[in-house]
Amino acid sequence: MVQVARGDGKIIMGASVDEVSEVMEISADQIEPAPEFGTSVDTAFILGMGKVGKKVVILMDVDKVLSSGDISILKQVGQR
Repeated sequence: MVQVARGDGKIIMGASVDEVSEVMEISADQIEPAPEFGTSVDTAFILGMGKVGKKVVILMDVDKVLSSGDISILKQVGQR
């Protein structure tokens, strides 16, 4: 389940993924801004980089991963 911010409100929906390898809690002090990859890589959907022990994980910004167009299509499908 994800909560996506849209305008003044929020939408709660289910999301399906191919695989989950691990679920972990990451505190705010373990999160750093996304690095700059230059103009060839769009990092708009990356919330930051989480450092947990020796691991580095990419944190995705769900609000930016799902576009307004995606949300509209999902609403239309859900009304059928």
